[in-house]
Amino acid sequence: MALEGTELHLVDSVDEAFALMRWLGERPDQLGAIALDTESTGLSPERDRVRLVQVSDDKTGWAIPFERWGGVVEEIVRKWRKRYRMHNATFDVSMLDSEGISIPRHLVDDTRLAGHVLEPTESTALKNQASRHVDARAASLQRALDEFMTEWTWETVPIEAEGPASIYWQYGALDAILTFQLGDVHLPRVRAEAPRAYELELGVSFVVSNMERRGTKIDREYTQRYSTLFLEFIEQAEAWCNQHYGVNPGSNQKVIEVLQRETNYEFSVRTDSGALSLDKDVLRDVIRQTGHPLAETVLRRRQMQKLQSTYLRRFLEYSQWDGFLHPNINSVGGSGKKTGSAEGLYGVRTGRMSMDQPNLQQLPRRSEENALAIIVRNCVVPRDENHILLMSDFDQIEMRVLAHLAQDEAMRQAFQSDVDFFTQMARNIFQDETIVKKDPRRQTTKNSGYAKAYGAGPAKFALTAGITLEEAQSF
Repeated sequence: MALEGTELHLVDSVDEAFALMRWLGERPDQLGAIALDTESTGLSPERDRVRLVQVSDDKTGWAIPFERWGGVVEEIVRKWRKRYRMHNATFDVSMLDSEGISIPRHLVDDTRLAGHVLEPTESTALKNQASRHVDARAASLQRALDEFMTEWTWETVPIEAEGPASIYWQYGALDAILTFQLGDVHLPRVRAEAPRAYELELGVSFVVSNMERRGTKIDREYTQRYSTLFLEFIEQAEAWCNQHYGVNPGSNQKVIEVLQRETNYEFSVRTDSGALSLDKDVLRDVIRQTGHPLAETVLRRRQMQKLQSTYLRRFLEYSQWDGFLHPNINSVGGSGKKTGSAEGLYGVRTGRMSMDQPNLQQLPRRSEENALAIIVRNCVVPRDENHILLMSDFDQIEMRVLAHLAQDEAMRQAFQSDVDFFTQMARNIFQDETIVKKDPRRQTTKNSGYAKAYGAGPAKFALTAGITLEEAQSF
C-alpha cells in the first residue's frame, strides 16, 4: 500500500457531485467501507464549524466544501449503510453532529484506537502511524501543510481548485486515503489479536465524547465573585509584604532572607538548581515552628493565586459560551489534547484517561492546610432546578480490580480486613500495627501502590515513595 496512483477530487460543481455519488454507488460489497474525515475552523464542536468533509477508498479521495455542498454529505450518510473508517472518530462524528448530520456509531471504526491497542507506546497521530505502516512520505506531507498554514488559519484558508491553497483540500483528501489504508493494516490485526480491547476502547470513546458535549454547568456568578475576592487578597498581600518587610512575596530568595534574619529556622531543602527551597512544605514547617506572619501571608497568597489562576479564571474562560465546561477527555490517556493539535500524539500503555481545558480530574480537595479549596468544587452546580448534583467515588476501585485480575491473596485479604485497605497495606509494609488512617505512611503507601500499578520504574517509584533508588530497586 502506498500513495502512488491516488486520485484527488474537489467537489466544486454539480458534475463533480454526481461523479462522487456514482463512485459511492459503485463501491463493491466486499469492500464494505469508506474513510471519512473532516476539516474544521477549530477543535470545539460547540463553537467551531465544519469547512471540509473528505471521503475515500484506498485510491480515490473526495474533498467536499461543506458550506456550499453540505447536502452532498447528507446524501452520502443517508445512503451509505456500511462501515466508516475514521482516525479520532469521536471528533469527526461530533463535528458532523453539530451540523445536524448523524453518523451511526455502530458502523464506525477508529484507526487511532486500533493503533493504540496494538502499539500502546507509539504515536497515535495519523501521519506518524501512516509513515510506519502505509507510506514513509506521510510525515513529510504534514510538514509541508504546516509550513503552508503559517500564512493562514484553519478558519481563513481558502478552498481553491488550483493554486497554492489547493494543498489544503488535497492533503485533506489524502488524509482520508491514509486512514482507509491504515485501516487495512490495523483492523484485521486488532480483530484477530485484541477484539475485546478494541471494542471496549471504541465504545468508551463515544461515551466520553457524549460527556464532553453535554458538559458540566458552572455557577458563573459565584465563580466570578470569588475570583475577584481572591485577586483582591493577592493584591493586598503583595502590598502588605512590601510595606512591612520590603519584599515581593513572589521572590522566594528575598522572603527566605527575611525569615532567616527574623527567626531561628534553618532552611535546608534545596531545589534542583541548588537554591534554598520555599515550597509549600517548607512554608508550612516554618509556620509550624515559628508562626511568622510573613510565611503565613506568602503561603495563603500562593494558595489563592493557584486556586484563582488554575481553576476560577479558567472556569470562567471555558464556560463563557454557554455556562458549561466542555473539557477534552482523552480516553487513551497521555496528553489530553485533541489529536488535531501538536500535543495530542500519544496515549499511555495503561490507557488511564486524562483531561484538560480544564482538568476536572484534579480539582483540589479541602484540607486543614487548604480550606479554601472547597470553593473550587462549589463552582459546579446542577444543570437546572429539575436536576440534582450527585457526587460519588469508588472505594479503591483500581486496586480492587488489580487484586481480582492478579488473584493476589495478600491483596484480597487486605480488602477483606476491617481496616482500611491502604492502612492495612502500610502496616504490612512497615511491620507496624499502630499505623492509622491519618499516619503519613498510609499516603506514601497509597501513592507508591498506584505508581507501581501504573508502571512506574525504579526512579519514579523512589521519588514517589521518598526512598533511595537502591531501596526502590530492591523493593
